[in-house]
Parts: sequence; C-alpha cells; structure tokens
Amino acid sequence: MADESPGRPLLGIPPFDVVNMMKSISIFLFFLTLTQLAVSSEKNRKSFTQTDYLADFDQCVGLLKDNHTNLYVYRTEEDFAKRVETLRTRISEPLTVYEFYNLISELCAYPQCYHTFAQINDGLRKDNVFPIKTYYDGEKLWAVSDQTPVSKAADPDQMTILAGSEISSINGRSIPEIVDGLAETIGADGGISTHITREIDHYFPLLYSLRSGYPCKYEITYLEPHNHRREQLPENSVASEVVKQRVLRSIPRRDFNRKKAEKETSSGNPALDLIFYQDSSLARLKIRSFMNGYIDDERELYDNFLKCSFEKIRSKRIDNLIIDIRGNGGGDPFSSAELLGYLIDKPYVYFDPSVSYPHLKEEGNPKENRFEGSLFLWVDGLIGSSSGHFASLVKYHDLATFIGEATGSTFFCSGNPQSFDLDHTKFRIYVGNGAFYTAVEGFEKGKGIPVDYEVKQSIEDVLENRDSFLEATLKLINNNGSTKLLGQFPDTLRQ
Repeated sequence: MADESPGRPLLGIPPFDVVNMMKSISIFLFFLTLTQLAVSSEKNRKSFTQTDYLADFDQCVGLLKDNHTNLYVYRTEEDFAKRVETLRTRISEPLTVYEFYNLISELCAYPQCYHTFAQINDGLRKDNVFPIKTYYDGEKLWAVSDQTPVSKAADPDQMTILAGSEISSINGRSIPEIVDGLAETIGADGGISTHITREIDHYFPLLYSLRSGYPCKYEITYLEPHNHRREQLPENSVASEVVKQRVLRSIPRRDFNRKKAEKETSSGNPALDLIFYQDSSLARLKIRSFMNGYIDDERELYDNFLKCSFEKIRSKRIDNLIIDIRGNGGGDPFSSAELLGYLIDKPYVYFDPSVSYPHLKEEGNPKENRFEGSLFLWVDGLIGSSSGHFASLVKYHDLATFIGEATGSTFFCSGNPQSFDLDHTKFRIYVGNGAFYTAVEGFEKGKGIPVDYEVKQSIEDVLENRDSFLEATLKLINNNGSTKLLGQFPDTLRQ
C-alpha cells in the first residue's frame, strides 16, 4: 500500500512514536517561510482532460453502487446522490490530477466505511514530503523533532524549528482548515472521530503533501515552546523583524520514518511483544496487528507466541495483564479469536450466525493457561476491522478494563474489500464487499467501543517519551513499584 493511502486489512497505521525532549527556550511568534528543495511540480504530472475525469468519476460511482454491500448504512440513498452531484459539479473547473484524487477520495470516504478508499498510482507519487515530523492531538499540530534550515551554516541567524513548536498554519491555511479538508478524505466506520484524528496524527506529513499536490514551498507559522506556555509578540513589534525565510532539506518518502527504530522484541516480530515489569505482578502483551493469520509461517509464529506467552505469564504468577492493541488495524479474525481464547473463561461464539465465516460462528472454548487475573485493554482510534471485533467481544463479556479512547471501529464492518482500477487515472478503488458482525448485543453501528478510563498522550508525553497509558494503569492497580523492564521473553521463542 502507498504510504499516503494506508490500506486496510481484508477485515480491517501504530501511533506516531517519534520523540524528542522539549528544551526550555524563550518564546516568540515567528512567521516563517520554508522553501523545500524538490523536483519540478510539472515534471511527473500526468495530463488528463475533463472528459477523462468525468468518466473516471462516473465509473467510481458505479463501482460503489454495484459492489458495496452496505453503501446506505450510514448515509441515505438520497444523501449519497446529492453528494455525488455536488462532487461531480466540481469537475467543471480545471483540476490538477491531485485535486481530482482528493475529489475521488471524498467520494469513497462519504459512505463512512473503513474498508472503502482510493489509492493513487505510483507514477503520481513524488519524493518531496512535508519536512517536519508532527504530532496532532485532536486540536493542535506540533513539531516533534528539531528541524534545522539548510542555510544555517551560511547564516548563523537562521533558527532551528524546535521540537514542541506549535504549528498554526501552512501555506496560508490554518491547521483546523487543513485538518477539516483531510478528514473529508478519510473513510471511518460511521465517521468515528477518534479514527479520523489518529490517522491524521500518524500520517500528517505524508497526507498533507499528497493532498496538497506536493507543493514546492511550505510557508509555516508557528510558536516555539517555553515551559509549556505560549506568549504573543508585543503590539508594537515590527513584522519585518520577525518574518524570515528558511530553507529545509526535503525528506524523501523512503526515508520518512514515522516511529523510532524497532527494538528487539520477544517474538522476533515488531508487532508482537511480551514485557514484564520489575518488582510487580504486571505484564504487557503487545499485539499491534492480526495480519499474521493470512500467512502460514507467520500464523504459526503468532500461535506459538501466544501459547508461550501465557505459559510464562502463569509461571510468573502475574496478577495484572495489559493487552496493548493500540494501532492494530485488524487482520485475520482467526488471530483475534485465538487471543480471545486465552482471556475468556467460558464457551463463546465469535461471529453472528449470519456471517459466512468457517468455524468462527461455532462455539469456541477457553484455552489452556488462560489468564485469570485483572485484565486491562489499551485501545485507540487506529483500531480497525478485526481489532474492533475483538474489542467488542472483550467489552461484551466484561473481560477487561478499557483504557485509552473510543476504538476506531466496532462490532460491525463491511470488510473483504474488492479492488478496481479507474480507466484513465488508474487510481485504485477499494470497496467494502461484506458484512461481518460479532456475536454481541447492545452495541450501535458506527460507534467506537467506549473506554472505562479516557487517556490521551499530551505533547509533553510525546516529547518526553512518557506513556500516560502505563501511568494510568499503575494508578488503577495501586502499584507503586518501578516500571523498569524486567526483561524480554526468552530467545528460544524465535528458534
């Protein structure tokens, strides 16, 4: 999948994890122009006529109508028709191919389906990405790593954009305006706001670059950090004294790493890890993806990882267990069902009888060495598809205390996306083509699974590499012990 158009698993991007310590500095309001060195905006641009765009648009509408099994679950047929008419009218104006991609993305996002989206073709991707790594907290956009202008060596007065700086506008558009535009292009089941927020947070530099047509110049207004406060310039300040031009090196897409380098994990797979905390009866099991179930070798690793992990948890007499599925976009429901078996104490059914899925609509049984202590489930808005199914079953059977924010998906999704290429632009369109319900009651379609304790990472948490989820969990279990890692799972697991 393209970085800018994150793909969904067949039944379904990790939280932005880049951190830098905030430094105490004086606060000023700067109006800064950043000119990014990039290839010509026209060099790789494809030419399409209005007729091409209209044909592709009408083809996309037809694909949605003919193939989406739940097109009118969250939108009425009348509302969908009005939206189609409104979007089609915009093609009467001259459009760049990127503007047309935004329009198609808005069309695909309108049904509010996590599994329905548009993907731009490789020939239209460029290598000049917005050059600042960011964190979006749902209201404000922050720089999370220092950025030094290219010309700083030649001009010592050129200043570094410091981690913790609050970005207020880009290219003359305010951050709320930019975010609203991005949100229109993101499909989320029922329009769940936590999913839209987390996806913008995790992918902002890539999404903004693509949705803006890879602009060659980035004019940025921002406030620098100072003891967690913001100050305004005096009224008599002269604008010309603070407005300066900066030039940053472009960041190639292939080098844009949204998170820190992966540490060695207990499983050998960065998505799977078991961590024990020193001088406590607390452990954390990280499951960042259920996609492993689609590949035989990875499925075997996953099953063995769970088996060995729960054996270890029991042997260490762990009383409190965290299941960390933050950022888990879903995957194979057999993988999520396998995990559920280690947490539940009675026979259960995973899928509703109406779902055509082998075995998972039949009764399943608890696993040997299932966990019997206090369970905490860490969740966020990036949870999608099978992860939403898993969370709904954990909530329905009252197995865990939920910590975080409402999940980005729920007990129902369309899933099983079918892919089609538009005739002219060759954009790839994915259309949800199924109906998957877990065997639960009392939940509402399009509403994320609610949490028992809401926890959000502040910009200070991000910059200081502090996990507020862990702090909240420790408070809940009244554990005052050290959170230093006791050690990773034995290397024998990877043999």
